[in-house]
Amino acid sequence: RQLTLTQSNDARVAADMITISSERAGRIVALNVTEGQVVAAGELLVQLDDATATVAVAESQAALEKLRAERATLQSRIGQQREAVAAQNAMAASRLHSAQASLAVQKTRMDLARRNAERADALIRDQVISVQSWDQIKNQRLAAEESTHEAEAQLAVAQAGVAQAQAEAKSIDVLEHELGETDAAIAQAEAALAQQRLELSKLSLLSPVAGVIDKTFANAGEYAVPGRRLLMMHGPRTIRVEANVKETAIGSVKLGAPVQIRVDAYPGQT
Repeated sequence: RQLTLTQSNDARVAADMITISSERAGRIVALNVTEGQVVAAGELLVQLDDATATVAVAESQAALEKLRAERATLQSRIGQQREAVAAQNAMAASRLHSAQASLAVQKTRMDLARRNAERADALIRDQVISVQSWDQIKNQRLAAEESTHEAEAQLAVAQAGVAQAQAEAKSIDVLEHELGETDAAIAQAEAALAQQRLELSKLSLLSPVAGVIDKTFANAGEYAVPGRRLLMMHGPRTIRVEANVKETAIGSVKLGAPVQIRVDAYPGQT
């Protein structure tokens, strides 16, 4: 098969050029590269003044730490309050149970003392018992009634204690509401901190690829304007040869055909 050789001297070495510019305005405090310098991906190329942004990040961090400390305090208070309320409820319930039992006993004694007093009244009329015995039985009834009244008072106190314990339990709801508000404030502070850190990061221009600096357009001390190019670079992996083939010969060029390249800078090499 006859091969057709297509030649062109109208060719040049080219690469994908990357223009580095800033998204934020600011004074250039450091230009860390020179033309022809090889840089690694992520290497610092240009540093803008970040003093104000650094302070903003520190303030946001401090505000967030304060909120987190407040949250920890609230959680501790809620835990302590839960324990205190649980103990108070248990004590109030125990006192209520004791007061109810005591009142039941006193009422039984009072009913018995009243029945004894009624029988004594009938017996004294019939002169079956002495006045001394009758007085003793009447005093026992009065003592039983007084003890019952005291037991009723103790029950009222115990019931008030239960109500107080229930009221104290509502304080936990208040603290938990405060905890919810603090959580919302923390989320807002975290978002603010993330935004401040993002703003700070935009003042440090890093190399997007491992490449070579081709041209610089600014110096340290100048003011960077958003969108204005500060330097240009390329990645060695994107280097290619662009050749212009005459229209009369383009029909002989096929995809995948072998190509020989000679570069003026390297004479005698193919």
